[in-house]
Amino acid sequence: MNTPSDSSGDSHRPSKPKRGNGTPPSRPGKAKRRKPLSHAEMMERFKATLHKAERLLAFGIAQENEHLRASEAPRQRARACAEKGDEAGAEAAWREVIAAEIQTGDAAFISKAYLHFGCWLLHVGQDEAAFANSVPLVEVSRKAEFSFVLWKALEHRVVCATRLNLMAPAMEAAEEAIRLADGCEDLVDHRGWSRVLRGKSLLELGEVERANEDLEASREHFTDDARPRWQEDVFTWRIHWWELAAEIRMEQRNVRASVQAWAKVVWLRRALFKHRKESWHFVADALRNWADALRIDGQSGPAAVAEVEADRLEAEFDVENAADAPG
Repeated sequence: MNTPSDSSGDSHRPSKPKRGNGTPPSRPGKAKRRKPLSHAEMMERFKATLHKAERLLAFGIAQENEHLRASEAPRQRARACAEKGDEAGAEAAWREVIAAEIQTGDAAFISKAYLHFGCWLLHVGQDEAAFANSVPLVEVSRKAEFSFVLWKALEHRVVCATRLNLMAPAMEAAEEAIRLADGCEDLVDHRGWSRVLRGKSLLELGEVERANEDLEASREHFTDDARPRWQEDVFTWRIHWWELAAEIRMEQRNVRASVQAWAKVVWLRRALFKHRKESWHFVADALRNWADALRIDGQSGPAAVAEVEADRLEAEFDVENAADAPG
């Protein structure tokens, strides 16, 4: 966008030289006008677009009617076991869900079953099992019609690998996620997050400057005006962008910038907490990270206030969790 000074200077630019016939010279590299499509070509494109729209609609309807699928009974059993703390029962039920979806032959729903199982494994701390589960998840996702299915599988694999500090497979999956998002118009909104995934992996490897390059390349996707409407996944990605920014600035010894970034993380975590009360521990973690940065910056008073708030959250919600625990 031109600034006022840029636009005001336009009137003082010299006029373009004229050709002998009085017309200005053509611009170098100007795109040539494309040949109009024939009726047959237009119809083929229309049919392809229509087919894709129909498949997307069918996929959406199938998700809405998931309770009609054969996998729904073991899915409900898995959730019930998880709520009771029965890990063995939950794992057996999730494997039944996967088996039921494999019988359908629908790669998108098989992928979804593997993904949900992997998320549950991470939730209960079975990180190695989650990483092993990410292998068939990615393999089956490659067969799905929609690029988003594979992208989600790659994102999950990055998370699983990073949990185990397996940075080679994490980087490999992050690189593929970037290539996939950059080459697919349906994944425009995922291009920034793909770079944040790689940036986190690079920072773990100690490549601070390369991580910072990914941070800056994805900045436009995570500014306050990038996505004004509420959308939980995008909101969460924005939080992770600011967390990465805070960590990078601290590595660069820019403590004040790190403090400001952690303050943004705390603000965003508090906002998400209004929608998801179970995210209280993320708020507490953000407050403690902010307090650490404040203390390094010599701001011991605000650091103590942040720690008091984190303690209050833990005391309040740990008591509630203990009361709700089975037995």
